[in-house]
Amino acid sequence: MKMPTSVIVTLRICVEIDDEYLASDHIENIVEVAQRTFPVANVEMLGSDIAGGTERDCEPV
Repeated sequence: MKMPTSVIVTLRICVEIDDEYLASDHIENIVEVAQRTFPVANVEMLGSDIAGGTERDCEPV
């Protein structure tokens, strides 16, 4: 019998945000969308940063 195979995917998502919501709200929303998109997956946030500049720059502050 073949053993099940799992994959681990590490993503870096960098997106410009507005001032209407807190940065932490945007972060939580991104994680929630990933969890809804992959309901059978174990989705966990390993960390987050707030970066300065545009999404092209996306270097942690």
